[in-house]
Amino acid sequence: MMGKVGNELVSSQEMTIGQAIFLLIVFAMIYGIGEFPTLILHYYKKCDSNITYFLEYLFLVLRIIFYIVFFKINKKNIVLILKLNRKF
Repeated sequence: MMGKVGNELVSSQEMTIGQAIFLLIVFAMIYGIGEFPTLILHYYKKCDSNITYFLEYLFLVLRIIFYIVFFKINKKNIVLILKLNRKF
């Protein structure tokens, strides 16, 4: 489906600004999942045990997997976000 916005043809599969903001919020939340548990373990319990390091690497691996999946699914959408940023 194609629609016309202003002088540009816009595909219905392209993201709206609201969807882009939503994806950025989700991206930030997933990124934060990897940070907070390790911070809590390091600073509140003040222990540098093997479990702490294991959790750090576990969250690092989960974050990398998320980045790969996120960028593969949303490669076209991320390019669109970058194009929108250049216009503003």
